[in-house]
Amino acid sequence: MNLSNRAVEWSQVPILLSVPDLQRRFGLSRQAAYNIANCLGLRIGRRLMIPKARLQAWLELEEGGRNGRGS
Repeated sequence: MNLSNRAVEWSQVPILLSVPDLQRRFGLSRQAAYNIANCLGLRIGRRLMIPKARLQAWLELEEGGRNGRGS
């Protein structure tokens, strides 16, 4: 998934993101947002939420892998 074309100011991102928040803030399709949410998210009641810390860590791993620095 290509998230590199959008700049994100992490201080403006809430601690928990809903799938629509993820779509809007990162310019993702609904399916791409749900794919990420199903891997990184957690259920709070019936809502699927993505913790900002997990998303940041995942993006850093993805970026490291693309640059040959990942594990």
